[in-house]
Amino acid sequence: MRIKYDPARRIFWLVTGNSISWMSEDYKVTAVSGFPYSNNFDLFENSQGEMWVLSSGGIYIVPTQELLKNVRLAADAFVGDAEQFDDLTMLCLEYRGGDK
Repeated sequence: MRIKYDPARRIFWLVTGNSISWMSEDYKVTAVSGFPYSNNFDLFENSQGEMWVLSSGGIYIVPTQELLKNVRLAADAFVGDAEQFDDLTMLCLEYRGGDK
């Protein structure tokens, strides 16, 4: 388990093998429901406000505010009632190059 203080938001990130949560300064814990990876190791935020979550499934990159809002909501809306037979893996990329 990893516990990391986030001074910008005044919360603690809680990273366990099967979940990611955050805890407020008054000790209220909020789980990030439906996070796509189940074997998480650590997380890091870059200067652009993106959270990099390291897991056995790879590196998940998401805007930190989206992580706080429970990123799976959009994926659940896309899937609808279709039966799922495997874990959901998400990859977010942003191209920052030129027109080539």
